[in-house]
Amino acid sequence: MGHTPAKQSPAIKLEPPRFENGKPLLIAGLRNSYAPQAMSGIPAQWQTLAPHIGKIPAQLGRTAYGICWQAADNESIEYLSGVEVSGFTGVPADFTVVSIPALRYAVFPHRAQRFETA
Repeated sequence: MGHTPAKQSPAIKLEPPRFENGKPLLIAGLRNSYAPQAMSGIPAQWQTLAPHIGKIPAQLGRTAYGICWQAADNESIEYLSGVEVSGFTGVPADFTVVSIPALRYAVFPHRAQRFETA
């Protein structure tokens, strides 16, 4: 059986990260668990969220956030794609709301894709 080389994705040039002292945030959005070999599903998660941006009750601004943390199994990650909200009221039932404390954050801007909503 022959060896098939892995497909190479085109490199995306990202801005250098910056560090900020952040305020407390409530982020509402879609959450999924990803094993290391399944992280290619994250762009589809963003595509599912995109039509909701600007229409989520209590949404503040139009900045979207990608938040990840280690899953309970210690082998995968939890990933939330979402927007800042002022509270839980009216957030769709299939959304997760997480509270992020005021901390120092590394911010990795990604402007290659913009989601337009009507």
